[in-house]
Amino acid sequence: LVAMTLGVRDGLLEEDRQAFGRAGLAHVLALSGLHFGVLLAAADRALRGLGPRRWPVLAALTLGFVALVGPSPSVVRAASMALAALLALSTGVGRLRPWPVLALAACASLLLQPQMLFDLSFQLSYLALAGLLLFAEPLARLLGAPPVGHDPLAPELPRAEGGGPLPRLRGFAARALAASVAAQLPSASLVAGAFGVVPVLSPLVNLVGVPLSGLLVPLGFAAGLLGLVWAPLAAVVNAVTGPLAHALTRLAHLGARSPVVVWPEVDWLGHLCWAAAVAALALGVRR
Repeated sequence: LVAMTLGVRDGLLEEDRQAFGRAGLAHVLALSGLHFGVLLAAADRALRGLGPRRWPVLAALTLGFVALVGPSPSVVRAASMALAALLALSTGVGRLRPWPVLALAACASLLLQPQMLFDLSFQLSYLALAGLLLFAEPLARLLGAPPVGHDPLAPELPRAEGGGPLPRLRGFAARALAASVAAQLPSASLVAGAFGVVPVLSPLVNLVGVPLSGLLVPLGFAAGLLGLVWAPLAAVVNAVTGPLAHALTRLAHLGARSPVVVWPEVDWLGHLCWAAAVAALALGVRR
């Protein structure tokens, strides 16, 4: 929980760290746009009674979160995009298109720290979101997901509408699987080159792991805040987070035993060939 909410991973057991990596769940232990989006959505829901006046409050909370956890590449990207969306909402511009906002976040990050361009976490963060924007919706449609509405705070995470519980569940599963595959497609060669393996069943493991982490992040953050007030209040929340964290860890160890593709080295030509293949696939699925 400390790793997922504050990005501090010093207390993780090495065997757990390796299990999350081999299962394709390492991203849930690193602060990312997923964690940031979950916390921002929770704060937005809690402050909904304020109406439009909540936009500046959410912007202040965004800056406070970056100051708390530090300006890692994925956090700066998520915060830049969130601030752009909040500024557009507060000024009446409306929902922004995601590609220009992603480019704006990249420019802001590289102006602050140009060397970030060669940081693996920077590359994986932007490639994952580019993959979501390129592939998530077409793949979800191929899997039979229903039409969607868009959340202005998180344009890359559409939500299903209409239907009964079973169609909603099918739509959620289709979208979650499509999002997991889409996020990993552009960065597969980088993952293979950096870690030597590509988990084959990672999208299926993430189908369970991402919703679990989506519950754990706001609950863990709430436990931390309540613990500052009165420790027994945090213990009440941790009565829920404990079993959920145990389930996520068990899932990681189970996923770590799934098949992997071993790929010991990828040079610049390999990355270039993979980029060409991904670009061709994007053109194909988007007609």
